[in-house]
Amino acid sequence: MKLEKGMYVRTNRGIIDKILLVEYAEEKRQEYPNHPSKSYWRDKIFLSKEGYWRTSQNIIKASYNIIDLIEVGDVITIKDDDDVYKILQIPSKEWDFEDFYLVKNYDGETEDIFVEYEEMKEYINSIVTKEQFKSVEYKVGE
Repeated sequence: MKLEKGMYVRTNRGIIDKILLVEYAEEKRQEYPNHPSKSYWRDKIFLSKEGYWRTSQNIIKASYNIIDLIEVGDVITIKDDDDVYKILQIPSKEWDFEDFYLVKNYDGETEDIFVEYEEMKEYINSIVTKEQFKSVEYKVGE
């Protein structure tokens, strides 16, 4: 898939962000055919939150729809709801599973929730990837 401005991406470090600019290597080859740097010949993208350039090799998923980037283990919040939900299953044609399967823990109780793909597009508020969550956790006893 060709990366384009306005797409959402998930990087190999678990960051979800939006593309602001794209520099295509083919266009640079034509403009600077004798440039010595090999990294200069890679497609590069500028992400909104990170504020610097990344090569397209850092991107593991891309879509115009942010919910396509959600993976099992990610944590989300839903609009007009302060609760946190962990993703246990994502829609999969391979497994014939059409809904998102989430779990919510509150007051010692666990609630399982199935959310349809189109409904998720309307309700999702924020995402913390499993990689982001792991990078800021503090393990008690270490």
